[in-house]
This record gives sequence, structure tokens and C-alpha cells, in this order.
Amino acid sequence: MLYSEENSLFEHLFDHASFDRLDEERARESPRAIAVARGVALGGVALLVLSALEVLTALDLRIALFWHIVIGVVLIPMLVLKLGLATWRFASFYRSSSPAHVRSAPWLPLRLLAPLLVVVTVLVVLSGAELTFAGPTSFSDTFLAPAHFLLAGIWLVLLFIHTFAYSKRSLHSSGHDLRGALARRSGSLLRTGLVVVALAAGVALAYTALGQARAWQHAMDTGTRLAAIADRQPVPGYSPRSLADGRRRQATHLRIARYVEHHS
Repeated sequence: MLYSEENSLFEHLFDHASFDRLDEERARESPRAIAVARGVALGGVALLVLSALEVLTALDLRIALFWHIVIGVVLIPMLVLKLGLATWRFASFYRSSSPAHVRSAPWLPLRLLAPLLVVVTVLVVLSGAELTFAGPTSFSDTFLAPAHFLLAGIWLVLLFIHTFAYSKRSLHSSGHDLRGALARRSGSLLRTGLVVVALAAGVALAYTALGQARAWQHAMDTGTRLAAIADRQPVPGYSPRSLADGRRRQATHLRIARYVEHHS
């Protein structure tokens, strides 16, 4: 895609976002590269749906924390699939010096945005997973909960830009793949099957986290999360100085936990 140097950054972005034909954009690429691009698009649309549900549950964690955790775990295999395909595609531009690859490369600012989005997404998911499995009264909650919320805010901004730039062509490509799967075309069936397998793996993974999700929701409903933090007793045998340091950390933990609960 060609861009005039006179155009502004926003004009470039709108121009990129208005393009909806992945086939025309990738006409000079190999069939494998086009197939991977379609897989990235289909996985991205599926991941976007799950992410939208995740954001909706975050609007009021007091009543939807259970589902926030469950959906967050469900999307992990889908994220792995999407990142795997996108990484292959990203690397292919740097393994080949052919003019076709150069012409079909995404707009440079979006190529620079993509690694940042990947890093922030992985950090959001990892911090959420650590919070989930460490439990509602762990010391992970002291530092990771604020970090998780901060990273999620950055992630939303980056995701909005990325989605705006690619949604039109991704929806067009995904619709083509779903129709192809119904018509039993092999490539479309394979890509759709990978997405279904990733979704099934996510559901199975979420099943293992149901106990933790219930524990978090119960702690949120009853306020036992903060009570457990406040009532935690120091381990005997430490020096007075170490015990004093522990009490200060416990007080800090409780203050941060109260702040996060009040603002979530």
C-alpha cells in the first residue's frame, strides 16, 4: 500500500483502515503467506470478541469478577494461536528481501506498534493469571493488582488503534473463511478448526480455574479478602526488626488492596 508523504499520520491510519480486501493487498505473496494472514485475521476476530467480553466484565468487578477470570483464562490459548501466526508473519518480512514482501509489509507505525501491543498483552495476561492462581489474599495482590489495572489501560489504547487499523479487512477475511469452511474448502476448514481447537482448549483450561474464580468472587462479595490480609499473623522466629518490616509490608499491602477494591 502506498502512502503520500504529504498525508498526516491520521490520514495514513484512516487510509490503512479503509482497505478491506486482504486478497488484493496480498496478491503478490505466496499462498502460504496469504493462508497465514487469513489465520491471523480469523484468530484476531475471535480474540477480539473474547477481549470485548473481558472488558465488559471489568466494568463492575464486584458482580462480574468470576466471569472476568473465567473469560480471561479462556482466551489464553486463542492468544497463543494468534501470536504464533502473527510472529511467523512478522518474521517472514525479515527473512525475505523480495520486492513482493516489501510492498505487502504493513504501514511502518503499525509494525512498530505491534511488538508493543504483544508485550503489553502478554504482561496483562500473565499478571492476571498470577493473581488468579495465587488467590485473593496473596501478597501478589499487593503489587500485581495495580499493575494489572495500569497495563490493562495501556492495552486498551493500543488495542483500539490496532483494531481500528485492521478490523475491516479482518472481518472481510474471516467472513470469507467461515463461508469457505461451510463449503468444505480445505484451507478455510483448517483455519476454522484451529480457532475451534483453541477455544475448546481455553474452555478446558478455564474449568481448572473455576475454584479460584469462585474464591475471588466470594472474597469480593464477603470482604474476607481484606480481613484475611489484616489478620495474617507473622511467622515466629524472626528478629524484631524483621517482624517490624513484615508488619509495615502488611500495612502497605492492606492499604493498596483497599484502594484497588474501592476503585475497581
